[in-house]
Amino acid sequence: MRKLITLLAVLVAALAMIPASASAYGTALHKYGIGTRGGDLLFVTSSEVSIAATNDWHIRALIDCGRGDPATIYGAKLDELADARISILPIIGWKDGNGWHAPANQTERNQFATCAANIANTINFVYTGSGWTGSNVYEIWNEPNCGNGISSYTQFYNSVYAPAALGIRGVDSDANLVPGGFAFGTAGSNGCEDASGWIAFWEAAGYGGITNAYSVHPYGYTNAANATREATSAQTAAKASSELARAMQNTSKPVMATEFGRRTDTFSQSSQAGYLDAMDDSGSGGIGEAALLSNWTGQDAPAGGIYTSGLLDTSGAQKLAYGVWNDHNTAAGVGTLPN
Repeated sequence: MRKLITLLAVLVAALAMIPASASAYGTALHKYGIGTRGGDLLFVTSSEVSIAATNDWHIRALIDCGRGDPATIYGAKLDELADARISILPIIGWKDGNGWHAPANQTERNQFATCAANIANTINFVYTGSGWTGSNVYEIWNEPNCGNGISSYTQFYNSVYAPAALGIRGVDSDANLVPGGFAFGTAGSNGCEDASGWIAFWEAAGYGGITNAYSVHPYGYTNAANATREATSAQTAAKASSELARAMQNTSKPVMATEFGRRTDTFSQSSQAGYLDAMDDSGSGGIGEAALLSNWTGQDAPAGGIYTSGLLDTSGAQKLAYGVWNDHNTAAGVGTLPN
């Protein structure tokens, strides 16, 4: 394992001097992938690992700095993925008993930077040891424009993104850095500030210089309470595609659709599959055309858990959406960052 650098005070000016990497994702990172029903890498199910390995899908999952040393907590799961030749798209986060915890002072910022460096170091060590190249893209946080410990894009950059980015780049100078999952919506619908606006703010503030791509969650109507049950699959897909297209208008960088779907507690299997098919076929704004990386949850959560739009039901059986996702995945190819 490469020796970790000692991380001192994180300065925005110092980070700005580190150029965005021009390298591609690891060669095995497929354009299509799956999320996990539990969100955290620790809760990836055997069924999710199986379908990811079978279809050459990457797995997007949280690695939580709040749990302790990443190598100790997540090493076994990373070994499992590496041995199965499954790339990891990690979400670098920090949770405590109250939810997402944004570093509140310099000591915590240094702590988060050290954890991010340890995550990158552990991933590099595990995948190198397996004799196979995984990916080197890191998604920092999740839906900061919806709260999750964040009050503004400047706070997110200074307290979360910059420390994590400096930590990761200190270990892997070619790492691809992505501000985590901007969700679409307004305070009147799902409590999120608009993702396109956050991308515009991010670029205007000069933060794009240390950003390789953007991650967005184009759910369409599925997060709007007044339209959840009324919108058809085609309508929701069209809305989601327009959200994705708006995000792309505010940056020349790749845009990743890392979450989208229709909830299992509200929509039938046929509705979920129809939405996915329409979303992927919806033209220049569609997932297949526009998004660098796309993720669809692997397995439905059990009753009483987080409702997800899974490809598998709670028993691990394939749903109608599985066939749709697999069909579109077949010719999608491998994702790269053309920066």
